[in-house]
Amino acid sequence: GAKEVVFTDCAIQSCNLTKKNLKLLGENQRVINSDCLAFLKSTSEKFDIVFLDPPYKDFDKSECLTASVNCLSENGMVILEDEKFIDFEVKGLILYDQRKYGRVKFSFFKKGE
Repeated sequence: GAKEVVFTDCAIQSCNLTKKNLKLLGENQRVINSDCLAFLKSTSEKFDIVFLDPPYKDFDKSECLTASVNCLSENGMVILEDEKFIDFEVKGLILYDQRKYGRVKFSFFKKGE
């Protein structure tokens, strides 16, 4: 039911596959060939949900979470998928829930101090 979804990926092959799958679904959403951190730092857009599903090993979770703060709408939320639960604070975000599904862990944040 989302009005607009923006997908980012630094691999052009992944972007092309996402576009192909969206076309099959009849969806017209934006797919941007960009590193998520670069996108979060450069966009002036506001989002209700920022879903971060990064490569688990080569990813600075803290920096990406911090960059997402300025992209959130007033009641927006950030969801981080990782192999571990977050064990640190992020300025501007409040961790309010963590859930485990199989080996994957999700941390849920909302705007706050």
